[in-house]
Amino acid sequence: MKPRGREAVEEALLDAATELFAERGPAQVSIKDIAASAGVNHGLVHRHFGSKEALLRAVMERLVGRIEAALPSEDEPLVEAIDHAFHGTREQGAYFRILAHALLAGEDPAAIQERFPVAERLVRIAKREGVDEPKRIVSAMLSTGLGWLLFEPWIRASTGYRAKKPPFVT
Repeated sequence: MKPRGREAVEEALLDAATELFAERGPAQVSIKDIAASAGVNHGLVHRHFGSKEALLRAVMERLVGRIEAALPSEDEPLVEAIDHAFHGTREQGAYFRILAHALLAGEDPAAIQERFPVAERLVRIAKREGVDEPKRIVSAMLSTGLGWLLFEPWIRASTGYRAKKPPFVT
């Protein structure tokens, strides 16, 4: 059934764009692809978001908001906060896949995302715990987690690692 009304159309476009951007990457998805998947005319993408780039920013902002809402408090230990940052909600998978596609295509992170609440929260937790060089440590932890999310099948196949939990989670 076709979405009707402003909110329903915007939600349908955001849902379709999220799915397609995560699957193929923003560079490989057209406005017509998004509109067709959402069941609306492609002119509605321009009407509601202005451009594909603005729709991408809206998708990322929505995903970041959902991830941020699911984050535990800043009282949580850093190791557990890192685990939640990567595995807390279904949105993380789509967020990180879209981010990876965009970065591999040469996009500037600041062009597709205005806020970085997950990394900022992790740095605050690391500082609270007295971690030396909190930005460096959080950067290393994020690198490990992102590497696992992007390359888990290859890592498992090449190393024979079979445990359910990623190797960096206790």
